[in-house]
Amino acid sequence: MVQQFGVGQHPDLPPYLVHFTGRPRGVYSPPLGVPAKPEDRLAMILTCGFIQGFATFGTWGPVACTSEVSGAGLAALFSTGVTGRGPYEPWAVVLKRDAAIDLGFRPVWYMDSQERAATKDLPVRMLDRRVTYNPGLEDWLAEREWRFCWGDMEIRPGNVPAISLPGLVTAVIVGRSGWQPLRGPAPAWFDGIPRCLWDGQNLVMDGVFAP
Repeated sequence: MVQQFGVGQHPDLPPYLVHFTGRPRGVYSPPLGVPAKPEDRLAMILTCGFIQGFATFGTWGPVACTSEVSGAGLAALFSTGVTGRGPYEPWAVVLKRDAAIDLGFRPVWYMDSQERAATKDLPVRMLDRRVTYNPGLEDWLAEREWRFCWGDMEIRPGNVPAISLPGLVTAVIVGRSGWQPLRGPAPAWFDGIPRCLWDGQNLVMDGVFAP
């Protein structure tokens, strides 16, 4: 286990990372084969048992994105949003921070355009941790992003980039009380995982998943 100074003590260093499925996308659409609705994306992730990696804006290879966000930050994201695109929809997987770090998740590197140009020869796995930061023009600091980067792996049938969730998930955030990922019972691997409901003002416990 990675020793994490300040985690659990500093209010901005929570013991978890959050993978949102309801992040405001602006003009961008979900990747091919991914459901359009955040609720359906979350259901697909939990039913399959993994978070799939995709190339995103500014990356060469596939990445999986999470946010290091406190409880107060979650409330801001779900109520007003922080990027000018409006609030996030309350559908998300909450990952154990120490397990995610052991797996390879790391904070992104915020760089201005000159710094990006100076680092263009890094390996792809490192290139894909860069996020453009030009104050007043491009500023995504509020997302507090962490990424898992696969680098230049070849994507083909049977070799899909994915993060396995069993043992990694500590909670699930939902926008409707009693929500299940399917009409039937939840998959057995997340039996007992807490379901946290955004009630419009706060995150409240809404029971646990049961197979």
